[in-house]
Amino acid sequence: MDATDEFFSWTSRRTVIGAGHLASTASGLRRVHGDSAGDLPQRGLDVRLVVAGRHCRLITFTHGGDDYVVVVIGSVRGRRDVPIRAVDEESLLVDASRSATSAEILIGIPIDPRTASPERCRERMLASQLCHGGPIRQMLGVTGVHSVLVPVLAPANHAA
Repeated sequence: MDATDEFFSWTSRRTVIGAGHLASTASGLRRVHGDSAGDLPQRGLDVRLVVAGRHCRLITFTHGGDDYVVVVIGSVRGRRDVPIRAVDEESLLVDASRSATSAEILIGIPIDPRTASPERCRERMLASQLCHGGPIRQMLGVTGVHSVLVPVLAPANHAA
């Protein structure tokens, strides 16, 4: 299986972000909507820092009045199947310090804490933007990552 093939597991789905994505569109895979150059987010900060002894990159960007924060843990340039997680903006660096993988991308997504399930809402927004296109997907191109593993939402537990 190559990195442009569709990939699903019980817990994740591969989404091609990098240069290989352009080649995959030529071979017949669908092009993701919202990947046009005319609607690019505006990048703010792009700094390197050390969190819990690990090299990270902090990237901020704005799109449509919304601010986003990305922390890239380790080196992801050219890598395939890098795990990606949506986390609360306020705990972004704490979550980065607790990461147990050699490379990972954390996206800080602000959600109203009064929302019934803020974690699911963050995961849903991340999955939607990565699979269907959006500013988060566009900004991941800056990191140089080839493909990411998007968490698959577990079914919601409903009380009887």
